[in-house]
Amino acid sequence: MNAKTKEWWQKAGWFVVLTVARHLFFFLLIALLVITIFSMGSSSVRSVSSRKIDDSSFDHSSRNTLIALQVSDIHLTFEYDNHEQNFLDFTSMLPVIKPQLILVSGDINDGMRSLIPLKFESLEYAWKTYQRIRQNSTMKTPARWEEVPGNHDFFGAWDTSLMEPYCASGADISKLTREVNVRLESGSIVRFILFQSTSPGANWPNVIANMKTETWDQVQRAIKESPEPRIVVSHHPLQMASLNLMWSPPLDSAD
Repeated sequence: MNAKTKEWWQKAGWFVVLTVARHLFFFLLIALLVITIFSMGSSSVRSVSSRKIDDSSFDHSSRNTLIALQVSDIHLTFEYDNHEQNFLDFTSMLPVIKPQLILVSGDINDGMRSLIPLKFESLEYAWKTYQRIRQNSTMKTPARWEEVPGNHDFFGAWDTSLMEPYCASGADISKLTREVNVRLESGSIVRFILFQSTSPGANWPNVIANMKTETWDQVQRAIKESPEPRIVVSHHPLQMASLNLMWSPPLDSAD
């Protein structure tokens, strides 16, 4: 074996070692994250109905006040009744809070459990349940609802067509990035930038995120072009959403 061949094999060996080490690191990171989430959830989950909320906590008199709520990880499925009850408990508080805007930031559908085996009726049941509870709530407390999908919403769905008929956002939920503007009585506008931090397709189990480079480019452009105040909303935090891109996003543009 000559010197050049030996050098080539050494470089190839190091490349394989580093590649395996990098993938092992991310696997261990994901495993640790999953264990942490499940351990926190099992010890701290409780029904929101146990918390007392009164009208004095919210200022409904100011013409320059926006009351917006964000709810995430509802995980509706016919396999667990308590998930549906927790969502009902959440909507039961809305007549007191009287929000103008409700942002549902992903994992509305539990989805993942419906892949083992794949049960379309479970996916459809979850979306119909979400629509029913949301519409009943809107009849009692008029509010604008906007949704953005999470990774579980894409488990068993290859695009947003299954969720669109049941979401208040309709076809807009398919957009990688979109802007939601709320005009206050005073005339001021509060801007929300909603984006998909995950992608449909063959990426299960997509535990962290799988954001497209195109999506992040759109988010940065929207942040730069949108006047303040603006709030960025997605299922995953920005840093976590960009892990799959293998670089840290330049958040200086987001102030």
